[in-house]
Amino acid sequence: MAFIDLNNYFLKAESKGLSPATYGVVLSFFRFVMLVFGPIFGVYMEKIGLKRAFVIGVFLNGISPVLFGLLDFVDSYTPYLILSLLLRGFEGFGAILFLCSMFMMSTTVFHGRVAMSFAILQTVFLVGNSIGPLLGSLLNSSFGYAAPYILFGILQMITSVLAAWTLPKDTLNTSSSISNSLRGYLEILKIPSVAIFIYACGVSGTGPEFLTAILEPNLRQFSLGKVEVGLVFCLVAFLQLVSPLWGYLIDILKKPHLFALIGSIVMVTAVVMVGPFPGINPDYGILVAGLVTFGLAQGILSVSSITNLRLSIMQNGIKESMISISFVSMGYLTATSVGATIGPLMAGVLYQEFGFQNATLFLIVGNLILVHIFSNLHNRNNLK
Repeated sequence: MAFIDLNNYFLKAESKGLSPATYGVVLSFFRFVMLVFGPIFGVYMEKIGLKRAFVIGVFLNGISPVLFGLLDFVDSYTPYLILSLLLRGFEGFGAILFLCSMFMMSTTVFHGRVAMSFAILQTVFLVGNSIGPLLGSLLNSSFGYAAPYILFGILQMITSVLAAWTLPKDTLNTSSSISNSLRGYLEILKIPSVAIFIYACGVSGTGPEFLTAILEPNLRQFSLGKVEVGLVFCLVAFLQLVSPLWGYLIDILKKPHLFALIGSIVMVTAVVMVGPFPGINPDYGILVAGLVTFGLAQGILSVSSITNLRLSIMQNGIKESMISISFVSMGYLTATSVGATIGPLMAGVLYQEFGFQNATLFLIVGNLILVHIFSNLHNRNNLK
């Protein structure tokens, strides 16, 4: 579905009989497939080839939304649900291919500015996801429900053809052997700090998907139009535009623990504003300010999480190689996929049972744990 027109998808799904909990499962299935296939592709990426993985992944992410848009013609509940799950899974299969290959390319090519290069990629990806609802709403209002899915799907398929034509093989494929990748992965997993930073990556992947699943139903109390709802979704992307700045500062200052601590504190503040915290009356202005703050925090957390994961491996005596680069890419994507799978699922269930305000406590608790972890790590580093 490529996050093109989620606010209208929710309305369409409910018209087909799907509850918030059910279409939360549909959304999370995309990341569930990424979770399953991420470790597999990480191990066998050299055999697949970075360029081939990228091209195939982008193409699959193009054809999936085209078919998803045509689901508008399916009226029965069960066929609509099954086909929605299948297409989301198909898209997730393509997404993990091109994302894993893309992160590995950037780490290999921009070796001295890994945080910066990742921040740029993450910014483009997240901003694209966030402005999708706005563009989707505009196209939906003008040309109908299927229009945004078909248009953006075709554009992605064209992109895959251009990538196959322009990307050089010698740049995208490595001569380093990763025949012992599984053994190398197990060695990395023995490092205690790796588990901490994988958890941080998972939390950073939970928030956006959690809010995406239930934000639109919550906005209905403010009687907004389709375009206005799309603009609200764009707010999450607004301050993620400065993510490359965080990447630059992390590369220069070498203090990813401090940035992770700041990001988790800002994230807790943002979610308290978006909810708002139970007992506080909902206010549209505070919600908007909270979403802008959320975008700022998300950028800091995403960049610092993958940087901490990479550095924790290197600081424990494991030299950077295609095995470690593959693990960082796969580990980050798998962890964020876990978070993004749990996010919509928990959001749908908690929203249905307890309402939006109480549901956001799930995010607050998860990020408070990060505050505790990174406070201890930062204080420990200061004592050295």
